[in-house]
Amino acid sequence: MPKSSGRPETWPPARGAGKGLALKNLVPLSSTLCLLIYVATACGSGDDDAPPTDCVNGICSSGASGGSPATGGKGGSSGGKGGTPSTGGTPSTGGSSTGGDAGDGSTAAQGGTSGGAGGVGGATGGSNTGGSNTGGSNTGGSNTGGSNTGGAGGATGGSGPCVEAWSCSPWDTQGNGNDGTRICTDTNNCGTNTGKPIEAVTLPALDLNYYKCNVEPIMNQKCGMMGCHGTEVGRPFRTYGRGKLRITGETILETDNGCGDQGMVWPSETCIGAHRCRCSFEPHLPIEWQRNFDSARSFALDANYVPLPPGEEDQSDLIAQAIVGGKAHAGIHLFRANDPEHVTLREWLSGATLATCNTRN
Repeated sequence: MPKSSGRPETWPPARGAGKGLALKNLVPLSSTLCLLIYVATACGSGDDDAPPTDCVNGICSSGASGGSPATGGKGGSSGGKGGTPSTGGTPSTGGSSTGGDAGDGSTAAQGGTSGGAGGVGGATGGSNTGGSNTGGSNTGGSNTGGSNTGGAGGATGGSGPCVEAWSCSPWDTQGNGNDGTRICTDTNNCGTNTGKPIEAVTLPALDLNYYKCNVEPIMNQKCGMMGCHGTEVGRPFRTYGRGKLRITGETILETDNGCGDQGMVWPSETCIGAHRCRCSFEPHLPIEWQRNFDSARSFALDANYVPLPPGEEDQSDLIAQAIVGGKAHAGIHLFRANDPEHVTLREWLSGATLATCNTRN
């Protein structure tokens, strides 16, 4: 039902209804008021629920038939294109393109020309729905166009197949001759053994005494810092040293070293990176000597785990990584060709021996 305008059915009112107003003033005034009301209604101002009002020869009536409804807005031209997924991924659905509503008597709003394209790999594109054509009240149809916003692109596709990334511990004989073993783990946890390095090998029978007295001092001074090869993690070459990396799970017996705690037993890990008296003056533990020796002599093997032939010692990474002009080695090079360090390493790798070695290292 149209709302009551709250005015009499005829205008102006009967003579005498408006005291103090002359008749000659009422007719022009009424025509003006009606004109203003008509214009306001036609332009959509005021109460959107009130019906349009017509005035003819100064006679205004309410509840007249509604104006022509506007045609519903045109739908968005296209939904958003689905994103391209990575290999094996499932793309998201493209956006929809829905037309606007049309009022009674008008043409349905045109739907979007196309739904969003599905992501590469096979997701469904967006829908292409036209606007509705709902009749009803005298109010004209909505003049708002359909949404022109494209749908969201497809989400990033899933990752590709798992690729193994093997990381191996240093070689270790555990004091059992030259039979070296190591443990290799896949840091990507693919659950396969594809490309897994070997975990057992025969290490070259190099000389331990020569290593202790000549090679180990080079390693402690040049390589043993805890930010370099003095670490248990991520390095195929590892070296223990006093005041630097120490083995864990063992004990250090304090001897008559002048520190005042002779006979005390300390957990070996209390000396990691420490310069306490006992940590600086007590020598390597036997197991530390053995592991340092095994780790170093494993680099006398070539890439196929075969001992380097005589004359090819410079191909060992003990030399090739550290020498100026050699491999990248994170930009760190420790000696030049034919420096004493170079000569010592080359002689040991070629089989040099030492009868005895008395060291407090």
